[in-house]
Amino acid sequence: MPIFDFICKQCGHKFDRMVSNAEKNKIRCPECGAEVKQMLSSFSTAGSSSARDNCQGCAAAGAGCGLRH
Repeated sequence: MPIFDFICKQCGHKFDRMVSNAEKNKIRCPECGAEVKQMLSSFSTAGSSSARDNCQGCAAAGAGCGLRH
């Protein structure tokens, strides 16, 4: 399932959720309950330099684990 980034239209709270494409339009702000807007998200693939640069010391550090830390 993909991870989508959202921003609240009312309070500006930014957050992400792992949710299916079919369910992403049902997401509400966890802070105030208002409608949210999906933000453009960057992504990385395992082994890319950006994934290695962002890895913060997990067991796969330096191998491009691609996990959010």
